[in-house]
Amino acid sequence: MRALEWYSACGGVFCAVAVAPAPAAAQDDAGTPPAAKRPSLGASLEGAARESYLAATALFGNEDWAGAMAKYGDAYDASGDARLLYDMALCARGMHAYGQTWSLLTRFEREDANDLDAGTRAEVDAALTQLEDLVGKVDLDVGEAGASVAVDGRDAGVTPRPEPLVLDFGTHSISVTKSGFEPAARTIELDGPGRTRVVIELAPRVVATAAATGANVEASRGVVPPRPPDVRAASAGAWQAWKTPAGWALAGVGAGAIAVGSVFGVEFISDNRESRAQCPANRCSPGGYAKNQAARVAAYVADVGILAGVATTACGVYFLATPTPRGAAISLRGRW
Repeated sequence: MRALEWYSACGGVFCAVAVAPAPAAAQDDAGTPPAAKRPSLGASLEGAARESYLAATALFGNEDWAGAMAKYGDAYDASGDARLLYDMALCARGMHAYGQTWSLLTRFEREDANDLDAGTRAEVDAALTQLEDLVGKVDLDVGEAGASVAVDGRDAGVTPRPEPLVLDFGTHSISVTKSGFEPAARTIELDGPGRTRVVIELAPRVVATAAATGANVEASRGVVPPRPPDVRAASAGAWQAWKTPAGWALAGVGAGAIAVGSVFGVEFISDNRESRAQCPANRCSPGGYAKNQAARVAAYVADVGILAGVATTACGVYFLATPTPRGAAISLRGRW
């Protein structure tokens, strides 16, 4: 089982220790965490919340991330203790659900702000920074306020959203519903870090009056599709996808240009030497004049080739020196 790093109190000095079980066991054995002088979750939770928390602890120790998250969620619903959001973020990290990890950590910082110590806040901020390369952000633009948003079938709040949606890379379905409007949905593809703007327009539901009976019936006609959404894939992701091969290509072209320029440089030296030999006192024979003109052309080609080659090679080296981020180790230690 993968060991997790927790904190314990050692004679009044906090030191790092490595243990395998879930956050609850770590704190219950270690004593009061450095975050604040408040009871541990194992000591403070009661009733159904405590039962769910202890079950989550056992599941976490067995690396059953989905089961542990569900039980931590039950404990949070029953108690409202924000520290459980941190434990849920650890489960999401174990499942490589980086968008969910981001959302849980930001909720934890917001809901536990009054009791959060500087060390824990710095740790969470560092983890959020590392997650930047593993998630995409979606700015959702819906013309109607108070509409319910769901992403991949999960509730994502109501419009207008104060913050962007933070999602894993890949394909996602965003649906928006509101009473009195036809439901609308969009499918988007996130292929890299960065921001994407998605526009979803809600069309009013039309109710027609049946003249023959006088009864009001809901129109069954389809809704005219709105304008194509302004969905711009994150430019950073597209850029990263071809930057490395472009770097190698530019470096190769630049090296070739330098080689060509060098060859013409050698030819210039040779032609210039022969031209001087055949042009004493600035009076050239026909052969000397021809060599002089050839030396001029060779010098020009050499200058252009070498300068262009150096510039192109520099661009290629720059692309290769800033490779695509492939992931980051998210430094989160278990607590509570």
